[in-house]
Amino acid sequence: MENNKRLKEIKLAMYINYIDKTKDRNLYSKLIRILTCVASTLGENYLETFTNLIKQSINDGLLGASDKEIALTCKKYFTKQRTAKLLGIAHSTFYYKYGAFIDRDFKVDNLEPIFNKEDDYVLVDFLTNFIDKFNYKLGNDDHALKNKTRTYEIEFWLIYDKLINIFRNVGMCDKFIFNLCNATDIDYSTIAQLKNNIHIITRMYPNFRYNNRYFMQEVVTLYTKKGVAKGTIGSSVLGKDSSYLYNGSNKKYREIPDDELDWQYTHTIDWANMNVDSVLKFIDLFHSFIRYDF
Repeated sequence: MENNKRLKEIKLAMYINYIDKTKDRNLYSKLIRILTCVASTLGENYLETFTNLIKQSINDGLLGASDKEIALTCKKYFTKQRTAKLLGIAHSTFYYKYGAFIDRDFKVDNLEPIFNKEDDYVLVDFLTNFIDKFNYKLGNDDHALKNKTRTYEIEFWLIYDKLINIFRNVGMCDKFIFNLCNATDIDYSTIAQLKNNIHIITRMYPNFRYNNRYFMQEVVTLYTKKGVAKGTIGSSVLGKDSSYLYNGSNKKYREIPDDELDWQYTHTIDWANMNVDSVLKFIDLFHSFIRYDF
C-alpha cells in the first residue's frame, strides 16, 4: 500500500469531509480558507482541482470511496478510533460497517485515483502533508503572559517556523502568508513586519553571547505558563526529543522566575505602528486549525 494515490486522496477526502461536519460556520470558513490558500500558493491552476475535490468529498461523498477502500485507508493511515472520529460515527457503527474488511488482506494495485494527473497528485500530497504536519501542543489560552507583545512574537515565530518546515521554501511560505492575509482581511504589512524581523524575534540578531539561551527560556516560560509539560515542549513545540530540555546543556533553558520577567520577557520589535488585531487574528487562524484536531 506504499504511496497508493487512491488511498491518499481518500485520506484527504476524509479530512475535508470532517471539516464540513463542523456546525460552526465561522470555523469552517477559517479551515477551508487556509487550505484554499495552500492550494493557490502551489499555483492558481490547482484551485479548480481543489474545488472539485471539496465538492466530491463533503456530505460523506468521500470521492466515491467504497467500504473496502475506506477500510484500506484506515489500515494505512489511521487507527480505528481515529477513522470513526473522522467519519463522525460511533465505534460500534465503524466495526459493523468496516470490520469485515479491516482484518482481511487485499491487493491495492488496481485502485485508480479520481484525480490522476501528476499536478493533481502534487496537490493531494501537499494538502495531506500540511494537515498532518501543521500541529503542535498549544496549551491553555488563559495564562499569565496572554496579553504580552512578546507572547505574540513567540506565537508568530512558532507558526512561521512550522510553515517553513512544511513549505521548505521561504518564497512559497511568504506567498502563502500573503494569500492568506488577503483572503481573511488581515493587515499584511503588519504580518510582513513580523516575518521580516524573525531573526530579531528569535534574538539571533544582534548576535550576543546569551541570546539563544534567553530566547529558549522565553519559549519554555510561555508554554510552561500555558500548562504544557517540559517533555511535550521539547517534542511537540520545539520538534526535538521529549528529553531535550532535560539533557546536558539544555537544562539551562529553565523557566524564567516571575521576578525576572519584566526585564527578560520583553518584545524585540517596535509595536507602535503594528495592527495588533491582525496579529491576534493571524495567530487565532492557525490555533483554530490545530485545535480542530484532525
